[in-house]
Amino acid sequence: MLFLGIGATIGLWALGIPLFLPFGIIAGLFEIIPYFGSIVGTFLPALVALTISPLKLGFVLVLFLVLNQLDAHIVQPIVMGKQVHLHTVNDSPPS
Repeated sequence: MLFLGIGATIGLWALGIPLFLPFGIIAGLFEIIPYFGSIVGTFLPALVALTISPLKLGFVLVLFLVLNQLDAHIVQPIVMGKQVHLHTVNDSPPS
């Protein structure tokens, strides 16, 4: 949640989307809902970006796609592995 919230806030700020801080907080909070949270967290910033230009909409959608992929494939396995004391796929097994 923290990774996605901070990443969304910084990314939306860099893209020049108004209300980037509330949108980043909302995106981070909605990440707690499995499957649909990331879609709901993307909807409002995408809608605002569409009112600015279709190109901004594309950038916002790509931003959230990249953030969600990084979160799902890098951040979550590392955090989960540390919490349950399991090795991630990239780590070698203990000797």
